[in-house]
Amino acid sequence: MDDVEAFSISEFCRRYGVSRSLAYDQIKAGYLKAHKPRDCDRTFILRADAQRWAEDAPVIQPKNGKAAEP
Repeated sequence: MDDVEAFSISEFCRRYGVSRSLAYDQIKAGYLKAHKPRDCDRTFILRADAQRWAEDAPVIQPKNGKAAEP
């Protein structure tokens, strides 16, 4: 799956471990960019947009404020 240029909604959800409703909520909120070609019923997410969505997610900080040692 590393050579794909775009994911269907189902493929995106499987790849990133999210539900379809979360994916559509993220699209509706403008956090995730999706495309629907003219005269086509399918919605797809470009690989670059999926990676940007994952990279732009907030980083979770440990509760004690200290990073774990390697």
